[in-house]
Amino acid sequence: SEYSGGKRSLQLLGELRDERGRAPHSSRGMAEPVRGIVIDEMGKVFTVGYDRALRVWDSARTEGPPAAAVDEPRGKPARRPPPSAESLMANLYSSTGCHDGAISAVTSDPDNNWLITGGFDRTIRVWSGDAKRVSELHGFGDTVTGLAYVPATRALWASANSPQPFIYDPRTLSDVTKYHLPEAASPAQLERTAMHRIQRLFTLWDTGEVLASTNTRQLLIWRFNPHGAASILHAHTDWVEALAYAHKPAERGEHGDEVGQDSLELISAGSDAVIRRWEPASRHNPALFDHTTSDAGHDGAVLCALYCGAVECFVTCGDDSTIRLWPEAGPTAAP
Repeated sequence: SEYSGGKRSLQLLGELRDERGRAPHSSRGMAEPVRGIVIDEMGKVFTVGYDRALRVWDSARTEGPPAAAVDEPRGKPARRPPPSAESLMANLYSSTGCHDGAISAVTSDPDNNWLITGGFDRTIRVWSGDAKRVSELHGFGDTVTGLAYVPATRALWASANSPQPFIYDPRTLSDVTKYHLPEAASPAQLERTAMHRIQRLFTLWDTGEVLASTNTRQLLIWRFNPHGAASILHAHTDWVEALAYAHKPAERGEHGDEVGQDSLELISAGSDAVIRRWEPASRHNPALFDHTTSDAGHDGAVLCALYCGAVECFVTCGDDSTIRLWPEAGPTAAP
């Protein structure tokens, strides 16, 4: 960009071409639409298109300098000639056949140095920086129309011509929508009542906001609250009065290496007289828990709870004048 006549204007420098001088995304000799473009912190530019290819360009290395500006009559700004077939950025490599259909969306995950693509084949695929496939998520009911990575929560937002976004942990591709949008209606209910479908998703990195455009020309905005709860757990039907947890680190072998995995169990109880057990939903995110079982035993509100490592039991008491012991696993109560 440059200033011209007191106004800021953009000047076309050139067009990207592949190693054979063709359009960056071509199929059977025909130029295909370029659907998405992202750039990483190292200056690599990734492009995807309807030719099902992922191409990587190096913005720090050029294959041909832009043509010199053409002089104009006095008083008019210099103009540039039409771009040549030479690429302004070196094409490092290309990976073809990345999806079974056209690639329709792309985003980057800088925390893991991954590229994430979605396509008309109704799948999401995760790629390393050198275009090697890391993982895949399938089962969407329509074309993946939008992808956006949210660094504030390290979550991947996706849309598949759907009335609401789907949210995943990109490290495991587990569905964490209910933790990020706890008030959202069920997918089946939304399919019946929603008047719009999400087409594209965008992230504003500085503010932590996610923007979505819809087929009804609406703009939807979700805003990250840095002072809000990391997750909200729903299960109780009345006040929650007591919480307790048991954490056991992984055992170590003879050479100091870990044998097995850490275990963590959380219980909650309250005025509904039910002991509810929770376990981590993802090993990569300790703030996400799934409700596993509900144990009944008290005849009134449960007011206190703790974990006793000596007997490996949770201990609860309430206004029914009883103290009850609950094993770490299983619903049987030992009075």
